[in-house]
Amino acid sequence: MENNPAIPDKRAWRRQMRERRRSVPPPERQALGHMLAMRLIQWPLLPRGGCVASFLSLPEELPTEYINAALQERGCRLAVPVWSLRSQTYRFAAWRPGDPLMAGPMRVPEPRLKRWIATETIALFLVPGLAFDMNGGRIGYGQGCYDRLLAGRAAGSLCVAIGYDWQVVGQVPQDPGDIRMDWIATPQRLIRAKA
Repeated sequence: MENNPAIPDKRAWRRQMRERRRSVPPPERQALGHMLAMRLIQWPLLPRGGCVASFLSLPEELPTEYINAALQERGCRLAVPVWSLRSQTYRFAAWRPGDPLMAGPMRVPEPRLKRWIATETIALFLVPGLAFDMNGGRIGYGQGCYDRLLAGRAAGSLCVAIGYDWQVVGQVPQDPGDIRMDWIATPQRLIRAKA
C-alpha cells in the first residue's frame, strides 16, 4: 500500500487500513501494545511529570492500557478525550487507570466523572489514527475530532501518532485543516516527522 497511487483518497485509505487492523489477532495486538509502552517509556522526550493526553483504545487499536499505566507510574497526570454535551464536541478530561468508564457517543470509552483539563496545559499528545507518513501526515477516523482537539494545543507541545509499524506509509492525502504529527511511535520504532 506504501506510495500506492491506486489509493486516491482518505476513504479508500480508511477502508483498507481498518480491514488490515481487524486482521491482527488479539494476542499479537496485546503483545505489540506492551512493546510500544516499553519503547515509549524509555523515550527521552517523554515528560517526567505534568499532563499527557492519551486515549482509551478501541478493541482494534493498539491497546493503550500499558502506556497509560506506565505514564501514571512515571508521575504523569493523564487526560483523555471526553464528549462534552455542552459544547457538542470532544474535550480533554482527567483520568486515572481504574477510574470508572462509560461508552461515549462514538463507542469511545470515557470517564464517568468529567474533570475538564485545558488543552493548552498538556505537554504531549498521544494520537490514534489509521495511517501516518514520514512528513507527519495522519489519516484519522473521518470526523475531524482530533484535529479540532489539537488545534488548541500550546506551542512547543508534541503530537505523537500511535500505531502499528505497517500504518506508517510513504504519503497520505492531507487537507488544509489536518494537524501534522511531530513523531510516530510504533512497537518497532520512534520516527521523527520530517516536516
